[in-house]
Amino acid sequence: MDAWGKWTNTNDKIILAADGNGEFVTATGLVQDLTKIGFGAIRSKRFALVADDLKVTYVGVETGPGVSVSGADAVLAAL
Repeated sequence: MDAWGKWTNTNDKIILAADGNGEFVTATGLVQDLTKIGFGAIRSKRFALVADDLKVTYVGVETGPGVSVSGADAVLAAL
């Protein structure tokens, strides 16, 4: 995540946070079981989250394939 942030020059504008143990996505209910397609049991759903001053103002969770509510257009519209 740190390397991606440096490559995209996010600086202090965007926090790129990893959740290696899946604790955040488990606590928020953003987990899915992908064992049927060989990806392991605990995986994060595709989502985008916007927070302002530690208050969550937008959560876009994808319900199918592709990117819509978690994509750049949706996130920028939520800002």
